Amino acid sequence: MRGLTKSVAALADCMAEMPQLVIVPVHTFTKGWYQRTITLPAGACIVGEQHGKRHIVHIISGEVSIVTDGVVQTLIGPAVYASAPGDQRVAFTHTEVVWATHHENPDDTRDVQVLRERLIVPRLLK
Repeated sequence: MRGLTKSVAALADCMAEMPQLVIVPVHTFTKGWYQRTITLPAGACIVGEQHGKRHIVHIISGEVSIVTDGVVQTLIGPAVYASAPGDQRVAFTHTEVVWATHHENPDDTRDVQVLRERLIVPRLLK
């Protein structure tokens, strides 16, 4: 699968042992679409979740360096890119970053747990 490497998994396992950021997502729904928006503080290092479906990522504001498949890219919002199924990223925020993901939601469910089950690839820890 793209993006999921042993090194990213090892980093995620290591970071799981550290104090965790409290990230409160904002969920927005419109016909056929679901948007999840998070705000990350400056200086945060995160391992994103692996998504099973193609979706759109929107860096609304801020500056972030993202590693995908071993390639580092620095983005300054506003910036938009497509995320392929299986991609998983490591990100470091240089400033506060507002980050949104946009996902198809054909049955217009508003049940966030159902959406997570559809969109996120389950990961077994260690």
